[in-house]
Amino acid sequence: WLLIEAIDPPRQNIQLYPELTHPRAIETVRRAQNHWHEADFTLIIGSDLLPQLPRWERVEELMQQVKLLVIPRPNYGVKEADLATLRNLGAELAIADISGLPVSSTDYRETCDSELLAPPIEEYVYREKLYACQNGAPRKLTVSGHSPTSRSE
Repeated sequence: WLLIEAIDPPRQNIQLYPELTHPRAIETVRRAQNHWHEADFTLIIGSDLLPQLPRWERVEELMQQVKLLVIPRPNYGVKEADLATLRNLGAELAIADISGLPVSSTDYRETCDSELLAPPIEEYVYREKLYACQNGAPRKLTVSGHSPTSRSE
């Protein structure tokens, strides 16, 4: 949602509900279901998350609550074994006929390279301390009118 806030000019057909957001996908879905009682929900993920998804909290319940749309990402193929695992967990899924951006949360988690993040995402990731690799990792800071610098937090 951070990148949606940065859209300029703002789009009238996009609304943000940050109060529905939770670190656990199943809780975010539950909150959305309480807000929109009759809606059907689709969880959109990059293909980099396919092998990780079966380890998510309450994944079987999540797969019963949403349809799954997978966005193929460069360097992260869609493996039939991963799809079969998710189907066995109850997932109804589809593969999007598009290619995602060549950056992913998985890439960042593995490298902690802040160059992979858009500025609003970088700020959020550091503020919320989302990844263990951040401990002692250099952080790129941009000061208006100055070139990026680096510092450790």
